[in-house]
Amino acid sequence: MEIKVTIAAPEIFAAIMALADAVESHGKAPTYQPQVGAAVNTEPKPTGLTLEQVRDKMSALPPAKVKAMLAELGVKKLTDLPEEKYPELLQKAAAIQ
Repeated sequence: MEIKVTIAAPEIFAAIMALADAVESHGKAPTYQPQVGAAVNTEPKPTGLTLEQVRDKMSALPPAKVKAMLAELGVKKLTDLPEEKYPELLQKAAAIQ
């Protein structure tokens, strides 16, 4: 099988040729083949923590500290904090206790 490609950009042509030479010198073609249109899982992973558990931990801290930590995480109140950020908030709380 023969494939012919005409490239009008010399820089791109040089890069493609260098890549082809590198692959040929190693004796095998690359095995990675990206899947076009493959879905990426962007669903947040459940933390296993509940709002009540986090609220209980926060109640032991001064309200001003809690507000400051929530502001660092981009929210004004605990109920606005996404569940996936609960562990981060608890780490911040543990650092100041």
